[in-house]
Amino acid sequence: MTAAGDSRADTGHEPGKDPLLPALGKLVRGLSCLFWGVPILLVASVQTAKAEPARNLHLWSTVGAFALVAYGVHLLGAFQPQERIWQRAVDRARLVSLLNLGFSPFLYYWSRVPSNGMFQSMLDLLVVCFLSFLIEMNPLMERLVAMLPDAALRDETKLFARIGRAILAPIWGGAVFYLVMTRFNLVFPFLAPWFAFLSEGGLWIALFLALLPIALTMSLLWKIKELVFQSVFCR
Repeated sequence: MTAAGDSRADTGHEPGKDPLLPALGKLVRGLSCLFWGVPILLVASVQTAKAEPARNLHLWSTVGAFALVAYGVHLLGAFQPQERIWQRAVDRARLVSLLNLGFSPFLYYWSRVPSNGMFQSMLDLLVVCFLSFLIEMNPLMERLVAMLPDAALRDETKLFARIGRAILAPIWGGAVFYLVMTRFNLVFPFLAPWFAFLSEGGLWIALFLALLPIALTMSLLWKIKELVFQSVFCR
């Protein structure tokens, strides 16, 4: 009895119960939150930006969508807490998702008062942070599938992550360059036509260009979630 009791104390869980299952359950819920949260976030943000006038419903729908994404990233951290590289990837994504959540109310305020300089600046930061979040999702998914037993999914994730970074990196750099130049009135004459074009629909252009990497990210999130669910909970 003593040996059995010592054994239970050493393992930290009751016999017959796998301590990995609760972490895998949180992983599946986190992936589901991200898979559904990103498109909801995009729809809510576009509706808030286009609404004339914006209503309180638009504010709470936008904040709620960003909160769902941040919660999804937080749930991922419960999986393999001893893996430092994986946890660093989660921490980076969590930080950016929290910044997105903090900046998200300013989309509503900007839609109400678009001439306000501070609201415009906060909206610019939201766009940059959201693009940063999409970029951070690539190494996050790569680190996650590296711990899963599907070699084909690892290869597919590496390929899609490489494509996503190749698309998002110039979009992020261009967005930062454009925002810095316009905020400090540093537009050069040969860039004036491009800046005029971007000023008419810069937000929509950035979202349109990001649609492909968003679609790739959602595809990978779904495949990873299905792999974990089928291999663990349906065996």
